[in-house]
Amino acid sequence: MAAPRKTKHAHGPSEVRTRPDVLAAADRELRLLGSRLRALREARGMTREAAAEAIGIHPVHVARLETGSSNVTFTTLVAVSMAFGVPLAALVAGTGAAGMQAGTGRAG
Repeated sequence: MAAPRKTKHAHGPSEVRTRPDVLAAADRELRLLGSRLRALREARGMTREAAAEAIGIHPVHVARLETGSSNVTFTTLVAVSMAFGVPLAALVAGTGAAGMQAGTGRAG
């Protein structure tokens, strides 16, 4: 019999992906971010292929990011920021963070 699988965290596996409220909020934020990415790309007159080349990812991944169907890594956000010449904060500003109450972590 195999030994129980150990996690790399002493406190056990994350429960974030088991919380419906978190999953719904993440889905909503990914779609809003995707809309913002598409607007930035189109404002620059770039095709998905040109944006993918500038960012350093596959064009299919650009499409998935723009539709909110793929999770985005921090590294990819940094690459997008550099490729589009916008501050990193501009990519996420106005999604849900703008409505957060200071210090609570909850929408206000």
